[in-house]
Amino acid sequence: MRTMAVGIKRILAAQYMLILSVLSFSIPLFLSSPQIITGTLVNCFLFLAAERLSKKEMIPFVILPSLGAISHGILFGPQTIFLYYFLPFIWIGNYVLVLAFSLFSSLPYVIKISISAILKYLVLQSFAQLYFNLKIVPSLFIASMGYIQLMTALMGGLLAFGITKYLDHERTKSSH
Repeated sequence: MRTMAVGIKRILAAQYMLILSVLSFSIPLFLSSPQIITGTLVNCFLFLAAERLSKKEMIPFVILPSLGAISHGILFGPQTIFLYYFLPFIWIGNYVLVLAFSLFSSLPYVIKISISAILKYLVLQSFAQLYFNLKIVPSLFIASMGYIQLMTALMGGLLAFGITKYLDHERTKSSH
């Protein structure tokens, strides 16, 4: 009986991971702008993944959104090509976000969101400033890899918080 329960839990976890993976790739692919909406949704999926999945299982969520954005090719219009320069740093920033969120699990949700968002912002802003100062990318990327990333991470975290609370409430309601 216990083996069956473990098997069902694994199937549900795999379904959850598959659904979030598809969404995290598809949102930037099909809904490319405005960045504030796309980024908020993507960050929401990152927080939801961090909440329920292992560090290894989070890897697709770290990588897939930026690949979806590049595949669509219009997030930054003709300057989308510069997004290629940021791919490794976007992945690092996303991983820092989910890792920090997981590591600070004992803190209140809003504090975990804030710390995670600030750390992601610092990673991306640092490289945007470096690339801009080296004249590799246009100034557009200072904002889009800076304060916009901070805002979308914070809003995505709050959206994930709302979704988590709703799902927990529904789960509790259905178990009575």
